Amino acid sequence: MESAGKTCDDEELKEALKEKGLGTPATRASIIEVLIKRKYIQRQKKLLISTESGRHLISIIMDERLKSAAMTGEWEAKLKKIEHNAYDPDQFMAEIIQFTQKLKDESAKPLYDDSKLGGCPICKQPIIEGRQGYGCSHWKEGCKFVLWKQVYGVTITQEMACQLLQLGRTLNAYAIKMNDEVFNAQLTLNALGEIGYNRQQNSRHKRNRSDCRLPAV
Repeated sequence: MESAGKTCDDEELKEALKEKGLGTPATRASIIEVLIKRKYIQRQKKLLISTESGRHLISIIMDERLKSAAMTGEWEAKLKKIEHNAYDPDQFMAEIIQFTQKLKDESAKPLYDDSKLGGCPICKQPIIEGRQGYGCSHWKEGCKFVLWKQVYGVTITQEMACQLLQLGRTLNAYAIKMNDEVFNAQLTLNALGEIGYNRQQNSRHKRNRSDCRLPAV
């Protein structure tokens, strides 16, 4: 949290976070305790490790700004200017309200278009449905991407395929079967066309294999 500015490319934002980081020394400990209490992170000796619930929360946040230190850096930079009477505090609050309203408006929009499957994660060409899977329409040109209709013992419906291809994840969790394990997990699809899953926190399992990745081809 102290070195969050290292992830920013903008020098002004990096400088703002360099001075304050995320939170303050007085608030960081309480922020961490809240995250632990809500089971988004856990302590492992001197380390803080994200949990399956924490990773799931990040995966369902669509607006990248909410997951980036850059936005915090931008706000910190403006607060610093306000301290030196170089920025209007009313303007800053108006921007916060506008940003929040925009998030609210965008959240009311459909998350995906169920009238089409989506684009190939590898070559971006349209996906077409086949007998055993959803494949790239440019397969004759050499693209080998296929999202099979049976994955981890789960039948991938057209609706689930839309979610995976357009959002990179399913909205719901399903009963995943891996060897002698059965557990609830959200299916995922990354930019390389690899199918995987995010195991739900309360799912039963014998071994920790969360966020497993398998090739889709």
